[in-house]
Amino acid sequence: MQVTEDAVVEQIKCAGDFKYFLSKCCLVVAPTMDKPGGVKPMEMWPHIISTADILLKERLIVWMKSRQVGASWLIAAYVLWFATSHKGASILLLSKDEIAGVELLDKVKRLEKNLPNYLKFEADEYSKLHIHYSYWDSHIRVFAATETAGVSFTASMVVCDEWEQQQYARRNFDEIKPTVDAGGQFIGIFTPNPEDPSSFAKSKFIGALSGDNGFMPIFTPYDCVPGRDEEWWEARYKEASCEGFDLDGVGSPDLYMARNYPRSIDEALAPLRTSSAFDRDALDAMIGKTENPLKLANVDIDQSICHVYQRFLIGEAYVCGTDTSHGVGKDYSVSVILDCNTGAVVADICSTTLTPEALAYHTVKLLKLYADPIWFIEDNDWGRTVISTAQNLGYRNLGYRDADKKHVGWHTGDVSRFNLFGALIPAVNNGHITIFNKEGVKQLYDCIKNAKKDGRIEAKKGGHDDYPIALGIAYINRNKALNRSMGIYNPTFY
Repeated sequence: MQVTEDAVVEQIKCAGDFKYFLSKCCLVVAPTMDKPGGVKPMEMWPHIISTADILLKERLIVWMKSRQVGASWLIAAYVLWFATSHKGASILLLSKDEIAGVELLDKVKRLEKNLPNYLKFEADEYSKLHIHYSYWDSHIRVFAATETAGVSFTASMVVCDEWEQQQYARRNFDEIKPTVDAGGQFIGIFTPNPEDPSSFAKSKFIGALSGDNGFMPIFTPYDCVPGRDEEWWEARYKEASCEGFDLDGVGSPDLYMARNYPRSIDEALAPLRTSSAFDRDALDAMIGKTENPLKLANVDIDQSICHVYQRFLIGEAYVCGTDTSHGVGKDYSVSVILDCNTGAVVADICSTTLTPEALAYHTVKLLKLYADPIWFIEDNDWGRTVISTAQNLGYRNLGYRDADKKHVGWHTGDVSRFNLFGALIPAVNNGHITIFNKEGVKQLYDCIKNAKKDGRIEAKKGGHDDYPIALGIAYINRNKALNRSMGIYNPTFY
């Protein structure tokens, strides 16, 4: 075939401009009852253009998306463009299984088949798992995402498709990431699964949102596609509805829509009701009642750190629980003061910036406003520093975990953790506890029953459970404060 001068100009423009190349791409659309289908030009929707810009600029990308938003076609076009515009390109496509990988590579082939003739490059290998363009000496290879898939290659680009569904995502990432460490690109794409709130893909996305892991996050909601509005969403919701679905959410239209057509990042990352440790309706009611702390005059506390929501009342019994973070800037250091009679968290400290010594200092100051109630401190590694600092500051009303009063604090082990949440969850669900701090309530939302750890209650990936632990320590020890306030002495309580 004779190539005209105009065709050469087009080749050069396409090789140098991925978005211009996209304008030459045609995809194959399946026919439906109301549309004929067939070969159609690539839809240049705004989210396609903005995502294309990110693909060209960012080396590490994690893309969480709704279904049917053109993501796989865009990635297929990007892979095809890269392989036919760069000498020696090596592109690895990893999917949950070989069938899914073959489907993604087939999209690459269909795009190539429908390019203008002057953009087609003959491949000397064109199997279901491998394309080799001899002119460019470029390879596109498909792998099922086993633990060690693709580790023997150096890659220009690695694409993990449906990343959340890959069984060995964590181990495989550790093995394959070095293939792009010399400057290659890694792209992880997934549709969120509410039944797996602690997946590796979600943890990477959450880390990317907070800027902790070097990845660029992309989120594509359901309504990025023209014609998808709230009316469209409601219609799909009704179609998914059925009589007699599990009231906890399994098989419900809510699960169907959250899994396929999330409207927001929060909705996409929210755990399924059945995996949430606390009743979400109870949390929804509680978060609607959160409020700002009081502004107090003539008090010896730093009110940017110590938050007071209700003043001290004579005759009330109070108890304090503290969970110390594992290092400044990581988790939260939390102290909560609980009214044992009403269940209200009357004051708290919730900070990621306090050292253990500072946490002890500010908590002692705050406790003085409530007549120095009994104080239980979790005795983890940094918690022991809080305990020793509190003792050095002269705080005399520390709680003990043994009857002989030899061991200060609260020790969280498997049994005590089970008992803590066993008491706290029904109290929250039944409205017996009130939290005024919005961050505190948000951390209750973060708590899940981890099916991979026999239902252990813990924070989802990227979430926090420091506030619930501190609250649980206070709540499970409330009777000790109540007995002391009534003048009852029993050494087993202290």
